[in-house]
Amino acid sequence: MIPQENIRLGFYTSCDGPRLLLFGPMTVDFRPLQDAFRQLGQNEQSIQLEAQPFVSSTKVTLTLTSIVTPQSGLLPRLSQDDLKFTWSGQLDGWDILADLIATTVQAKHACHQYLTSYPDDDAIVVISRGEYPDEAMDG
Repeated sequence: MIPQENIRLGFYTSCDGPRLLLFGPMTVDFRPLQDAFRQLGQNEQSIQLEAQPFVSSTKVTLTLTSIVTPQSGLLPRLSQDDLKFTWSGQLDGWDILADLIATTVQAKHACHQYLTSYPDDDAIVVISRGEYPDEAMDG
């Protein structure tokens, strides 16, 4: 049984492109994800998201990486190799994402936020509260 406050990590292919989901029921706690984004904004480092105690995943791996070397665009970029994803970005980009998800972190109703730009990125990253069942973890 998945703890109700845990973020679920899943993947599926939609009519408008592949989707990497960070989701959960209304009781999900997205604050640790926001904290991880802020941590990535502090210095160059990597976080293996599915290994964190606040995340549950059955098939998908997601490495979050902050870099200081300039890349095109400010927001982090997502790349994929099968169900192994790497999301890398400049320090400021992670801070922007932390601010961007603030509404979803605090929401008292079902909602979602898109965090990447497909097809520039290998998938659409969606943070979602109260919109997907746990079965979405399995694609």
